[in-house]
Amino acid sequence: MTSPKPLELDDAVDGVDLDARRFAALVVDDVSRRLSYRPENLLAAIQQHVRWAHVVSGLPLEREFLFRRDVIAVAVQQLPMKSEASLGRRRAILLRVAEALGTTERAMPPLYGSEPSAPYVDREIAELRVWSAIQQERRREPARILLALGIGAGLTASELCAVSASDISSDASWVDVPGTRARVVHVEEEWRDPLRGALHVTDGPIFQPNVKWYPNKISDFVRTTRGDQLRPKPQRMRATWLVRRMTDGIPVQDLLYAAGVKSLDALARFERFLPAPGAAPSPDSHGRR
Repeated sequence: MTSPKPLELDDAVDGVDLDARRFAALVVDDVSRRLSYRPENLLAAIQQHVRWAHVVSGLPLEREFLFRRDVIAVAVQQLPMKSEASLGRRRAILLRVAEALGTTERAMPPLYGSEPSAPYVDREIAELRVWSAIQQERRREPARILLALGIGAGLTASELCAVSASDISSDASWVDVPGTRARVVHVEEEWRDPLRGALHVTDGPIFQPNVKWYPNKISDFVRTTRGDQLRPKPQRMRATWLVRRMTDGIPVQDLLYAAGVKSLDALARFERFLPAPGAAPSPDSHGRR
């Protein structure tokens, strides 16, 4: 896919879009003499980046913010380009712009701190479904709820253990997450049945309502289940949900809200797990249902 033709500033655009284009033009003026790229190629790359960040995702028009390495890493994954080479070229241009602006060092520091948990692949998710299905009847429902809230809604361990029936919509399509990071999270359709089945729980959380919260509540439950299959871990379930949402191309501001995080660093850590560009759905897709 070729770079889009840059729109002139007098084109018919709304105020927010016009602000983004003026901002992009000023950035080009500042860096074009210090970089070897053609001005029109710089303008195309910077305009598209700034428009995604400000108009689509609602990020502030601040150079120090928009040209941080973590912002660039997330932005490039949202581009409609199909080839890995095109994405690599665009990322390289934006990183050189960031270096010229002084918002990132030329000797790139490691992007990631602690190693992120790896998401489950489809084969492993199928094995987790088997794990939940073979449990004794009294443990089968909490096992299915655990997977639904972990993989289907991306909740943390403490959030998962706090969800009650009143927090779930009648069709189980969303969860009103309680706690300090309160938010409403969409539930993938394939994981809604266990939550519908839990709407009868009238007292306490739906996951093991008779067991009070303590830090090892989930790990102790999983440890005492039957079977030699792969067993779920909250961090990997949440990573699976995050990577799926990033692959779907959800606007970053929406994803930050749904994940209950404030920093793009929390998302950029999972960039390494995203599929190759040709394998990802197009930005026009509506994601999983």
